[in-house]
Amino acid sequence: MGTVKAPCLICNGLGQFDCKNCDGTGFSIQDEATVKKTKPPSGLRQDGLVVAAAKVKSDGKSTSYYDLPPGAKDLGDLIEFKDMNFNVGNIFKASYRLGEKEGNDLSYDLNKIIYFAQRELARIK
Repeated sequence: MGTVKAPCLICNGLGQFDCKNCDGTGFSIQDEATVKKTKPPSGLRQDGLVVAAAKVKSDGKSTSYYDLPPGAKDLGDLIEFKDMNFNVGNIFKASYRLGEKEGNDLSYDLNKIIYFAQRELARIK
């Protein structure tokens, strides 16, 4: 048995920005025997592909899905942390800056959100 690249056992494969074990990638070099005995972190398969995360029940107050990842400094960090694809990332960015982009009015961002939402709906169907 050798070593393999597997989801980090310290940050549970989440790629925390301050994880020294995996340098924030979510993956680390591990002993193959240990990996075979270890259950993959929530949201990751053993091959490192992301699967749908468990739904979090909300009581209407702040819940864990609104927590910011350690070390996040900008929207790109949040987009990567939530593993957003191109369409969803663009919706998120346009929503965040809604009406603030110089040279464009509010309808520009709203149209962009609609455009990428329609693309995402078509992609998942």
